Amino acid sequence: MSLPICAGNWLTAPNGTVGDGMGAMPTSESPSADAAAVRGYVTFRLGEREFAAALDGVREVLRLEGLVALPGMVAPMAGVVELRGSPLPVMDLRPTASHRGDVLVLADGDDAIGVAVDGVIAVRDGLELRPGPDRAVPAGLPAYVVEVLRDTAADKPVLLVDLRRMLELITA
Repeated sequence: MSLPICAGNWLTAPNGTVGDGMGAMPTSESPSADAAAVRGYVTFRLGEREFAAALDGVREVLRLEGLVALPGMVAPMAGVVELRGSPLPVMDLRPTASHRGDVLVLADGDDAIGVAVDGVIAVRDGLELRPGPDRAVPAGLPAYVVEVLRDTAADKPVLLVDLRRMLELITA
């Protein structure tokens, strides 16, 4: 079941229930043991390529609005946006920066950072994005690629990435 991202900081499921982007989507159905084992992913675009990030690593999704560049910032640091009255630093991973896009907010406790992407596609579950038959990452892929998933609907590969590792490699 694909769950589209709505404007603002909330995720809305097709059945109309709303979640907070913290990895749990309330539903009207009772949870089962199988549902608890299913991983969730946020899929997004960088250029023309679709990527996935583990849903439990993304606190929320924002529209890229109100980005302010600060003196002395160098790429990939794009600037800051205001998030509930506090500045949120935003790193830009997009191949071509623009004023349009979305921000994936990553957070470990109080340490939050935003990652600008060309667009968030959907929140998807482990039934839609399945591990490939060989779980090993092919040689030659960047170190931030955690796994190659298979999109069961489109029958195409989707790279599962560790966004924090991606940021570390880009800023090194």
